[in-house]
Amino acid sequence: MVLSPPGPAQVPRGWSAAELPDLSGRTYVVTGANRGIGFETALGLLAHGATVVLGVRNLGIGEEAAQRLRRARPGAKVGARLLDLSDLASVRGFAQSLLEARPTLEGLVNNAAVMLAPERRTEDGFELHWVTNYLGHFALTGLLLPALARAEGARVVTVSSVVARNASLHFGGEARRYSRQRAYAESKLADLVFALELARRLAAAGWGVSSLACHPGWTNSRLTSASLARDHPGMARLNALGTASLGQPAAAGALCPLFAAAAPEAANGGFYGPRSLFGLRGRPRLQRPFGSVGGREQAERLWIESERATGVDFHLARVPS
Repeated sequence: MVLSPPGPAQVPRGWSAAELPDLSGRTYVVTGANRGIGFETALGLLAHGATVVLGVRNLGIGEEAAQRLRRARPGAKVGARLLDLSDLASVRGFAQSLLEARPTLEGLVNNAAVMLAPERRTEDGFELHWVTNYLGHFALTGLLLPALARAEGARVVTVSSVVARNASLHFGGEARRYSRQRAYAESKLADLVFALELARRLAAAGWGVSSLACHPGWTNSRLTSASLARDHPGMARLNALGTASLGQPAAAGALCPLFAAAAPEAANGGFYGPRSLFGLRGRPRLQRPFGSVGGREQAERLWIESERATGVDFHLARVPS
């Protein structure tokens, strides 16, 4: 196994997905890849020869996405598998079937998300944003880590959001009125804290797997528009106007996860986001983690509580075989 460089380097100015290397023979899992940023990330990986597994909540829609990708990239090696991140049993089933089919995995892009959903608890008892956006990805990463450890230079990329900048983690102990905006932002902050803590733990364990974080800026994705249109049509119109002037298309938003997933310059512990308009749009650049990320104590508490909630142990104290 080859460890990543000791620290993330700056992204070459003007970097584009065309600069990605040949990815033939490398397999990536992209969650939430049936549309938006996930779809464009899968398309970018396929364009350079990778094999891509789409982890999708609706298998029929996922198969349609795979067909669209094959039409866009004739000969593309892509398939869809059922993965409902809000259901930890589904996460375990996905991981088990994938490990049986592909014992080696070069990349995992934790991208799927729900946004601004009404208050809801899943059958496992978790708030919907928390388990779908964060906790399900935590479990999936731990379960797929053995396959990642068998590959050379494997990476885990976790997609956060600019809204995490002003969020804070809530570990219980106080009653709070539900806020869908806060629930989404908190889950995306947890994604960032997790990605950076995983990077630290992987480096300390010497596993040769890298963990990187990114955010896509203000991106015109159906996740945002559909979430707002459902309950706030007025806000949806304002969002559309703002996105048209300040945002960027999904293909541009996918540049940061693509850089983190496959660019040779990307390194363990890197956090990448758009370089223009206060991180809202533009090509990737290396960013400082948001101030709300906090210190090691917060990261370790999140890790312990996540292991307890999911029952997934990353076994990072043991050298992989």
